[in-house]
Amino acid sequence: MSNILITGATGNIGFEVIRFLTKIDSSNRIIVGARNIDKAKKV
Repeated sequence: MSNILITGATGNIGFEVIRFLTKIDSSNRIIVGARNIDKAKKV
């Protein structure tokens, strides 16, 4: 199990990367980095 840090998670590319990683159902842990916490919670 690896840790994967995604910065800019609320942006276009970061959001799509997170969506892809969750779709492939890997055992990796996704850590999200975002400046706006409220926007990240909505996404």
